[in-house]
Amino acid sequence: MEPIRFRDQGEGLWELCDRVHVVCPRCSQPGVVRCEAPYWKNEPRFACGGCAHTLSGRDDSWVGPAWGVASRRCGICGRRMREEFAQTGLAPRTVDMRCAGCGDRGTAEVSWNPLRFDGPFDPYFGLNLLLQTPACRQVLWAYNRRHLTLLRELVAADLRERIPGRNTSLASRLPAWIKRGVNRDPILAAIGKLESRIPA
Repeated sequence: MEPIRFRDQGEGLWELCDRVHVVCPRCSQPGVVRCEAPYWKNEPRFACGGCAHTLSGRDDSWVGPAWGVASRRCGICGRRMREEFAQTGLAPRTVDMRCAGCGDRGTAEVSWNPLRFDGPFDPYFGLNLLLQTPACRQVLWAYNRRHLTLLRELVAADLRERIPGRNTSLASRLPAWIKRGVNRDPILAAIGKLESRIPA
């Protein structure tokens, strides 16, 4: 019997961002985030299929995980103060800080950096993905049907061929637990479950 082959075409995760199935933050119904390529030039738009809630724009509308940094010099002793923290949802613009040296208190502005491409949320607004499910003690997630098809083809393959010297494709960047042969059946079952969630 001929082995099933997967040939990596070099497609990156960022190339699958034109249509992302998400959960509406207001009514928890399925919605879609759309953005035409090239994604860094065009404005993404979210529309809910339930309550008609919409979002548009870029970083001003980010509601997902973010990494914040606040720093300032103490007004009394001049010591540098710095705090870093993670946040999901509405993030504060300022935080209260206390100098470890003299105890002086003051506020500092927070610089927020959205954590994109790092988990089961869309890369434009940080909305939770509709297509996510537990698998092999991890979370399997995908943006859309095309993403799921690529995952299915890769996981089902007996032989996986990569483009030499390239490490930026989705296939090359997937975590090891998805690629392990022992996880093939549960992951394929999880992919089937996610495919059934895609709205018609």
